[in-house]
Amino acid sequence: GQLEGFIPYSHMQSRASSRSEQDRGEAMSMMVGLRTQVTVIEVNQPRRRLILSQREAERTSQSEQKARLMQSIHIGDILTGTVSGVRDFGVFVDLGGADGLIHISELDWHRVPHPSTLVKPGEKIQVYVLELDHENKRIALSLRRAQPDPWDGVQDKYHIDQIVNGTVSNVVNFGAFVVLPDGIEGLLHISEMDDRSLVDGQITLLRGDSVNVRVVRVEAPRRRIGFSQRPPATESDPPPSPETHEGEADQSSSSR
Repeated sequence: GQLEGFIPYSHMQSRASSRSEQDRGEAMSMMVGLRTQVTVIEVNQPRRRLILSQREAERTSQSEQKARLMQSIHIGDILTGTVSGVRDFGVFVDLGGADGLIHISELDWHRVPHPSTLVKPGEKIQVYVLELDHENKRIALSLRRAQPDPWDGVQDKYHIDQIVNGTVSNVVNFGAFVVLPDGIEGLLHISEMDDRSLVDGQITLLRGDSVNVRVVRVEAPRRRIGFSQRPPATESDPPPSPETHEGEADQSSSSR
């Protein structure tokens, strides 16, 4: 004969703790007659008790689906997915029943203040498979690596004393980072700021400000570009000291 089991509300597939008792009753009554996948979580034969769970069945199905997906994809693949969640630390992407994570550092080639500034839930995006952890069933993804690297050919695009327009992406105690329209980000050192950006020793620039800067250094192998708001130096001016700027840029990069 047929067996009857009981699914506690806490083990139902779709539930909301904020629902009223009436709403819960209506939601459960709509499930009568529907076929569903369940997992047995308790059997008590003397008491003729059978406890089932839709949520556990869903977890098992998702885990198996993720395992199958991870067997079919490879590091370096470019996939299309849907943004399923946005958090402070990154973005979850549904690749077809299984989620992968894009860490905030892999969202763009320049610093990102918050993932929500780039993507929204439900948005379809292309992602690069960065890492597959089969043991823990984790998929690490990258959004920026699915796009052209802006540093490729940077020395052909920018030259010393070229004036470019960019947006302030971050302000630190030793200067401001400026990102160009193509995603290249460089440092405008405090010593290279003009009187509008530096007043009484205080940096007045804010994140999001648009600024015109002059290219003073391009180091493609080290992925660095330096900016200035001051006019080009004359022969009588002492040369700048890049060592200080580089050390401060390293300090900022390591704290991103």
